[in-house]
Parts: sequence; C-alpha cells; structure tokens
Amino acid sequence: MADNPKIAHLVLVCNAVNFVDTSALEVLKELHQRLAENGIGFYMAEVKGPVMDRLQRIGFVQQMGANRFFLTTHEACETLKAIPLT
Repeated sequence: MADNPKIAHLVLVCNAVNFVDTSALEVLKELHQRLAENGIGFYMAEVKGPVMDRLQRIGFVQQMGANRFFLTTHEACETLKAIPLT
C-alpha cells in the first residue's frame, strides 16, 4: 500500500475465518488504527456469526462503526466504489 498512495479502502474478506482470538483482535485494532492514520478506510466483509458476535462483545464493531461491515464482498465493493475519492 505504501507503493500505491491512491488506495482509499481496504476490505478484509473473512469468509474463511471461524474464530478470532485475543492476538487477532489486537492485530485488527492496530490495522484499523494505522489505516485510519494514513487516510485509508478499513472494512470487513463476510464475517461469520460467531466471529461477529465476538467482535461486537468486545466493542470492536462499535469502535470501527457498524457501517464498515458488509454481508458480502460484492456489497462492500459496490458501496465503496460509490464513495468519491478525495
């Protein structure tokens, strides 16, 4: 991403993620913070129910914003391509 400054959004597709432990949660928090500091939006798509439940329980969904989570990758891409680049 450092080589391409035009990147405005990053979507993490989580369809293969079945469990998120404490270490993974810390990495997600750090990633979200670093991307925000660089003006890049961080979004998650296809988060499975138990993983989403855990993210909500620890307050990560509220911290990121519920509007940054998408049921499908297609929905994420369609939504994000409609956002004007600054």
